[in-house]
Amino acid sequence: MAIEVGCLKEKDVITKDGKMIGSLIGADIETENWSVPTIRIEIEKDLIKELGLEKSMMKTTKIKLSTGLIELVGDIVQLSVDFKNLKDAL
Repeated sequence: MAIEVGCLKEKDVITKDGKMIGSLIGADIETENWSVPTIRIEIEKDLIKELGLEKSMMKTTKIKLSTGLIELVGDIVQLSVDFKNLKDAL
């Protein structure tokens, strides 16, 4: 399945158990083989501490997450891990 890169931006990202963790804001493309190893997510403010992340000096906290943790992409991006196990996956 192919998805246009521009269609991915600003999709909600949820865990396997349905918890909204943030919004997709981009992806990293490996130009040697044109693969996408990681996505970039802007994390919801109220989840930063719960995920063990440090609050960014800028307005939002962003993370990179392996595309191997994506289970489904449609109107949303659903991860293959539940919220409880997401911290270990970071």
